Amino acid sequence: MFVLDRIKMLKVTDERFDPPKDFDLNEFMRHSFKVMHDELYTVKIRISPAWARWVGERIWHESQKVAGLADGGLGIAFRVAGLDEIKRWILSIGP
Repeated sequence: MFVLDRIKMLKVTDERFDPPKDFDLNEFMRHSFKVMHDELYTVKIRISPAWARWVGERIWHESQKVAGLADGGLGIAFRVAGLDEIKRWILSIGP
């Protein structure tokens, strides 16, 4: 897997890649949190009341399930392929 904006050098060749006829990129990427594709995990996160509005007003992943908590926070769950990207996202919203 690669991200296009990370490409630093490009060389055009006559080589060709033909994906398998039954390949569906949307299906392949369905569980990815961003771009990584790995083993499937269920991730459950407790979001503090301070971050609940910001996190709760957006769809971060098609699998997310959100529930309000008694303290004003959120419980949010995802079914994602791989843990690296979602760990970085979690660390970006907490102390």
